[in-house]
Amino acid sequence: MPRLDFNAAAVPEDTNRRTFDPLPEGDYVLQVIDSEVRATKSGTGQMLVLTLEVVDGSYRGRRIWDRLNIRNQNPTAQHIAENALADLCKALGIANLIESETLHYKPFGARVKVRPAEGQYGPSNTVRYKRTTGAPPRPSGAKPWQRG
Repeated sequence: MPRLDFNAAAVPEDTNRRTFDPLPEGDYVLQVIDSEVRATKSGTGQMLVLTLEVVDGSYRGRRIWDRLNIRNQNPTAQHIAENALADLCKALGIANLIESETLHYKPFGARVKVRPAEGQYGPSNTVRYKRTTGAPPRPSGAKPWQRG
């Protein structure tokens, strides 16, 4: 076995990135850093799972997730997801989305709210996508594992 000489106590805690508490409600500039289509829990539909990262301000680097039921037996759930995806595309100036990677590393404005705890699940964030006003900050373009 390889021998490691690592002192975990010597590494300062990065409290901004390690918390799983929801972001406070407010307006943020975000970017999609990862996307994946997964089967829904029931196996009868598909959801687009987006990993979003704050690109500006005191919460820079924090991540939140959005799950959009892009194919669902419940027409209301699918309609809500289609509207959210359309809002995101419009915020990014994308008229026709073919590959979800097209959404990656492009800043957009978002209104983030806190959804209260429900049952076994703690509080979480919800996202409303919107156009940014003025010139948004440039995305780093760096993959998350390349950050310094």
